[in-house]
Amino acid sequence: MEKICLDTQVIIDFLRGESAMVEKVKYYAEEELCATSLTLFELFVTVNKTDIINQFVKNITPLEFNENCSLIASRVYNDLREIGEIRPIRNILNASVCIDSGAYLVTKNRKDYEKIRGLKLV
Repeated sequence: MEKICLDTQVIIDFLRGESAMVEKVKYYAEEELCATSLTLFELFVTVNKTDIINQFVKNITPLEFNENCSLIASRVYNDLREIGEIRPIRNILNASVCIDSGAYLVTKNRKDYEKIRGLKLV
């Protein structure tokens, strides 16, 4: 079973019932659906319906940002800086959690993640 990590916008679109994201999440439902602790923070801050987020969170595995993730994130940041491709820190942190846990990332913002070495995108 693969870990499939959903980013913030994917989850928001799923919760809104947007058909493309509902189908995508259903497609991966047999796998272990995950979200980073940073994504969960963003959800609780941006979505006004905490009860809906709490219900969704019960059905996924949270992936925590840890010390190893910080080391990976610093490598990712430096790699991107060397090629002039600085990305938002939240994306670098989420990518580092996915790399650390071996999870595939589902995102609508592929461009922000494509040049991150070691990150698996679906």
